[in-house]
Amino acid sequence: MKKYLVRLFRSKSLQNKMLFCLILTVILPSAIFIPALYVYQNSTIERDINSINMERSQQTSEQLEMVYEQINSVSNLYFLDSDLEQTLQEAEGTENTEQVGQLVSLLQQRYNATNQKIDMHVTIITNDDRIYGDGSYDAGVSVARSRDTWWYQHLQQWPWETLWLQDEYLDSLHGVSDPNYIYSVRLLKRFDNWENQGILIVSFLESDLAKFYANTVPSAGSEFIINQNGVLVTMMDNAGVYASGILDHLQDGYSAIYKETINGEEYQIVINTVRTPLWRVITVTPTRQMLEQYDGGTLMLPVLSGVFLLSLALFSVFVSRYIIGPIKELTTSVQRVGGAGDSLERIPVRSKDEVGDLAVEFNNMLDRIDALMATIVDEQNAKRTAELQSLYAQINPHFIYNTIASIRYLIISGESQRADDALRAFTQLLRSAITGGEELCTVQQEVSLLDEYINIQQLFFEQPFQVSWQIDQQIRSCKIIKLSLQPIVENAVMHGLKGKQGPKKLRIRIAPSGKDNILVSITDNGVGTDRVFAFDQPSNEYSKNIGLKNVHSRIVLHFGKEYGVRFHSKPGKGTTVELLFPRIESRKEVM
Repeated sequence: MKKYLVRLFRSKSLQNKMLFCLILTVILPSAIFIPALYVYQNSTIERDINSINMERSQQTSEQLEMVYEQINSVSNLYFLDSDLEQTLQEAEGTENTEQVGQLVSLLQQRYNATNQKIDMHVTIITNDDRIYGDGSYDAGVSVARSRDTWWYQHLQQWPWETLWLQDEYLDSLHGVSDPNYIYSVRLLKRFDNWENQGILIVSFLESDLAKFYANTVPSAGSEFIINQNGVLVTMMDNAGVYASGILDHLQDGYSAIYKETINGEEYQIVINTVRTPLWRVITVTPTRQMLEQYDGGTLMLPVLSGVFLLSLALFSVFVSRYIIGPIKELTTSVQRVGGAGDSLERIPVRSKDEVGDLAVEFNNMLDRIDALMATIVDEQNAKRTAELQSLYAQINPHFIYNTIASIRYLIISGESQRADDALRAFTQLLRSAITGGEELCTVQQEVSLLDEYINIQQLFFEQPFQVSWQIDQQIRSCKIIKLSLQPIVENAVMHGLKGKQGPKKLRIRIAPSGKDNILVSITDNGVGTDRVFAFDQPSNEYSKNIGLKNVHSRIVLHFGKEYGVRFHSKPGKGTTVELLFPRIESRKEVM
C-alpha cells in the first residue's frame, strides 16, 4: 500500500501534489469534523428545545392537576358531609325542600370559601328529580332527562367514578348559552347502605381553568387540552394552528415529542397526560421561535467555518498564482513545443528565482528552435516543389510516348488519314496541357483535355467505345489537379477496354461528395483484374503502373493522405477508379 501511494504521488503534477497534501492535512479533517460538530450542535439544541417544551407542558399538567385536586376536594366534602346525607334522606318523597336548599347554600359558603381562584357552583339532582344549588336553572328543561344521558348511564355502571366533561344537556339545564362550562359529575351515596341518593355536579368556567396555564403558553405557540374522548376542552391558539386540523392526527401515547409541518412552518409538538382526569395537554411551539435564543451559537459555527474556508481559498490562490502558476505556465509552453503548427510563445519572466532562470533559458531555447524551424520549412517547401515537378514531368513523357506509339501504329498500318486526325488532336491536346504553369485547373478545363484525349483513343478502335459523361454543373468551376484524370482513362482504355470482346463502355462521373469534397468515378466494362492496389503501402503492384502511381502521389502530396485514388476491379466485370479531391472554389487559394 505504501509503495503504491509513493508511485501515485510521484506520478502527479506539482500542483496535484500540493493539492493532495492540502486535502490530507486540512480539507479532509475539516470535511469530517465540521459537519460532525454541526450535527452535534444541532442535536444538542434539539435536545434543549425538547427539554424546554416538555418542562413547559409538565408545568401546565401540574397546574391542571392542582385545579382538579381542589375541585375534587370540594366534591369530596359534599360527598362525605353527613348533614347533607341525612337531610337528603329525610326530604326524599316529601315536600320539605326548603331545608335542603338552605343546607346546600350553607355548605357552599363554607366549602367554596377555601378556594378563591375558581368560581365553582354546586348542583344536586335527587332521585325524585328535585334540583338544588346556587345556579339559575332553566325550568323548561326536564330534570328527569338526566337519566338518559351517556354520563348517567356510565355512572350507573361505575358508581364510584368521577367524570369530568362538557355536556349540552347540563349547559341547557343551567341556562348556559355559551358552552364554556366544565362539569365534575359523581353519584351521592347513603352511608348506611351505599345506595344512590342523587347526582353531585360541580361546575366552573373554562376561562378560570385557562388562567392556570396561560403563562406557560409561548407568545407564538398554542396549547390545547382535550378530554379522554379526544374532545377539545380548552385552548389558547396563539399560533393559529387549530383550523389546520392538528388535533385530528395526534400521536398516541401517554406522552410524546415530535415535529410536524403546518402551513409551511415547522412546529415542535409535546403531549402530556394529566393523571386526573386523564386529559391530554398538547403544547405546540414554532421551531423558529425556539431557535431564536440560539441564533448567536448556531451562526458562530458557519461563520467560523466560512472564515476558515475563505482563508484556505485565499492561501490556495496565492500558492497557485505565485508558485504553481509560473511552473504550470512553463510546463504548458514546453508541452506546446512538440505540437506541430503551434506558435512558440515566450514566457514572461516574473521573478528572479529558480523558476525565473528556467523561463529565461526556455525563451533562449525557443529562439534557437524558431531559427531551426524556419530553415526546415524552407527546405521542405523546396523538396515538395521538386517532387511535384518530378511527378508532373513523368506524366507528360508517359502520355506522349503512348500517343506517339499509337500514331506510329496507324502510319505503319497504312491508315494515314486516321493518323493525321490523331496527330491533329494530339497537337491540340499537347498545346492545352502545356499552356500555363499552374498545378491546378478547373473541372471544366480538365474535362476538355480529357475529351481531346478520348477522341484520340477512339481512332484506334474499329468500333468506337461508348462514353457517358455525368458532370455536376455546380462543380465545373471548382479546381482539381491538372492532368489527373487522363492517366486513369488511359488505364481504362489500354488495360480494360482494349482486350474486351463486344460492346465497350466508359462512364465518367464527377459530383460533390458531402459539403467539402469532390468524387471522380471512372468506370469501364472491360476485362477487369484480380490484382489489389493498396496505395498506403510503400511497395505494391500499383508501382508497376506509372499512371496510377503518379496521380495518387500528386494528390497526396498536394492535399494530404485523406485524399487520393481508390481502385476496384473484378475479372470479367470491369474496373472502377475513384479519385477524391477537396472541394476548392475558383476564388479560393490553395495552400
